[in-house]
Amino acid sequence: MCLVALQDPGLTVFSDPPLVRGLDGDQQEALATALRRDFDIRELGDRSQLAPEAGDEIRIGYLDAHSRRPFMLNLKDRAIADAALPDRPSLSAA
Repeated sequence: MCLVALQDPGLTVFSDPPLVRGLDGDQQEALATALRRDFDIRELGDRSQLAPEAGDEIRIGYLDAHSRRPFMLNLKDRAIADAALPDRPSLSAA
């Protein structure tokens, strides 16, 4: 168990990830391009491997709704997360 004060600037709570639906072909390709640019993508053997393991890497388990195949996304560089969340404490210092 870990108890953290809600006022702690190091605490960031994210909502459950949304489902992305209804994208047209151009939007699907833009999303795929962004994922390939920022993440190393590895297909997993089965859904039981979707939960990221603890470690220094930033990982996201991802289930492709179209193909029903599980993937693990490993962020290529922590600076990408720092740039996406400029008002949050730096992940690079972790």
